[in-house]
Amino acid sequence: MADELVQDAVMRNLEIIGEAAKALSTETTIRAPSVAWRSVSGMRDHLVHGYFGVDLDIVWNAIAEDLPGLRSAVEQLLRGADAFWSAYSPNSAACSAAFFSTRSARW
Repeated sequence: MADELVQDAVMRNLEIIGEAAKALSTETTIRAPSVAWRSVSGMRDHLVHGYFGVDLDIVWNAIAEDLPGLRSAVEQLLRGADAFWSAYSPNSAACSAAFFSTRSARW
């Protein structure tokens, strides 16, 4: 990563990924046990706070070695979420049944 602008952009994106990982629920992280979620958020902490400087070799290694697996796991989580929510689209019978069953219980 020779270009300083590219380095900054890459590190910023890793910070965002780490912040997003921190916001995930336990239920979500359990669905992707192959990901070291604490390490993902830990990388964010190191980049944001610059503990003892940032080692670009470690950043590059994370990109080359860890990011492809993380991406794959997140894509799988998103596919699962899409499948779940598509069953509850506004036009689906399941959505209508769920809506009216909760409404009738209150009324």
